[in-house]
Amino acid sequence: DVETHNGAITATGAQGNVQLVSHNGAIAVDSSQGSLAAETHNGRITATYAGDDVRLLTHNGPITANLIACGRVSGDVTTHNGRIEVVVGPKTSTRLSARSDSGGLSIRAPLDGTRVSGREVVGNIGAGEGRLEVTTHNGGVTITDKPG
Repeated sequence: DVETHNGAITATGAQGNVQLVSHNGAIAVDSSQGSLAAETHNGRITATYAGDDVRLLTHNGPITANLIACGRVSGDVTTHNGRIEVVVGPKTSTRLSARSDSGGLSIRAPLDGTRVSGREVVGNIGAGEGRLEVTTHNGGVTITDKPG
């Protein structure tokens, strides 16, 4: 567990259960196993993750979640004000629900069993074994299989 009230957090090579909280700063984390939870009130989150349980939340800022090395993955990626980019890999397996209340949805990764309803896209990435919810209230969502 790491917490700061007025500054950034950088955690590289973190493993196991990781929980990071910043009130007024960015979070950058690279973790390969266990669960990952990162929350900031005012700042961006940049996460590279290879485990199976991810929870990323920012109130004001964008989120970039590199999940290329994930297999089965579940969790939530949420921002109230900002864009979200999630990068998946060839072994990623999850039932994706992506929603933007006031922004575009761009799905540039293979998605099977796709259902589009208003401002939400639901479908399987890979075998659809996990459950991943990606939500922004003010911003766009991009799901891609090509980092960059």
